[in-house]
Amino acid sequence: MAAKIVFKSVVLVCFLYGAASFNLEPRIPVIKFGEPGSYFGFSVAEHITRNEDGSKTSWR
Repeated sequence: MAAKIVFKSVVLVCFLYGAASFNLEPRIPVIKFGEPGSYFGFSVAEHITRNEDGSKTSWR
């Protein structure tokens, strides 16, 4: 019985640790929003970021 509780606790901690570490850059998040019905998730590949020197970086 105790081993089952310990196992479930370890699984829960591992799951929470993995979920908390998902964001690749937590200090400077880039949050994007799309219009309702625009299939925003499919357009992320077309995202372009400007670098400090003004050049563009495409995520394709």
